[in-house]
Amino acid sequence: MINSVSRSSRAKTVLRPVRLGHSVSLDDAAADPPDDLPDRDELKERIEKQQEKITEIQNRLYGESKQALLVILQGRDTCGKDSTIRRVFGAVNPEGSEVTSFKTPTELEMRHDFLWRIHHRVPPHGVIGIFNRSHYEDVLIVRVREFVPASVWRKRFGLINDFERMLAESRVTILKFFLHISREEQATRLRERLEDPEKNWKFRAGDLAERSRWEDYTTAYLVGTALPDEVIGFPTGLLRAGARGVVGSMWAVPEVSTLLVMARFHELWRGELLGPAEALRRAQRWVRDATNAEKHKRFPAIAELSGSGVPNRARGFWSGARAHGHPYHWAAFTYIGG
Repeated sequence: MINSVSRSSRAKTVLRPVRLGHSVSLDDAAADPPDDLPDRDELKERIEKQQEKITEIQNRLYGESKQALLVILQGRDTCGKDSTIRRVFGAVNPEGSEVTSFKTPTELEMRHDFLWRIHHRVPPHGVIGIFNRSHYEDVLIVRVREFVPASVWRKRFGLINDFERMLAESRVTILKFFLHISREEQATRLRERLEDPEKNWKFRAGDLAERSRWEDYTTAYLVGTALPDEVIGFPTGLLRAGARGVVGSMWAVPEVSTLLVMARFHELWRGELLGPAEALRRAQRWVRDATNAEKHKRFPAIAELSGSGVPNRARGFWSGARAHGHPYHWAAFTYIGG
């Protein structure tokens, strides 16, 4: 995902990718334009130069036809997804580009798995595909509006990661952009849609209902960074669940007690659908209070490990766990906060 800006010594605004595991802010202040933002005329000139570069790259991409580019745009209503597509990609050759706007699923789409309609619109090699909204709606609005239970949308994080990993291995490069907007700015744009006859067509009564769930959507947007690493399949080195949550590292940890904590945590979070912080607290208590016989019965592969490190005889187990993303091969997770 790309949502932050950096300021170079030459006062040029540059988008900077958000590194996996780094937290992001979605408050109103984070939506303020950068101090070095050029005026409208200079911005138009810069966009035109970038369009020339995009056109050149597209021609090479189309001619080679050995890889594809998928651009995903996400954001709240009125954040500017349509205008971004028009201004940034308006000059590209239509033959080598495809724009897909994902609306409410049709009856046919509802009868398939949630990724079915998405996969159908993935660009073929040689083509730039632009998604206006995407499969992330299936872990966003379905959660906020409670269209599906938590036991369903939580599993989708891992499925989405597997899906995108497959696309990457098929030479589809994915670029994700979150277009952030403040609550005040959204209100201004909604009023414009009501008052400006040329923009009336953009207004939907449902926009106001969605706006009333602003905080719920903020929570849903951030849920990906509020869950421990292997639980949802994010290949990150570090994830943090807010100021009072879970910290995890993907470095291997040899202590048997830590492995037992994480294995039990996995059961509680995925099986009993507890929140990450509560699941970890209970897992720690279980490891503290359970007898050795109880630990051995529940997790024999871990309980047989002994000493302060992983013995040589267990290397095969570790290798298999690493290859299959097994929860036993998690790293040190520590609960911070009350």
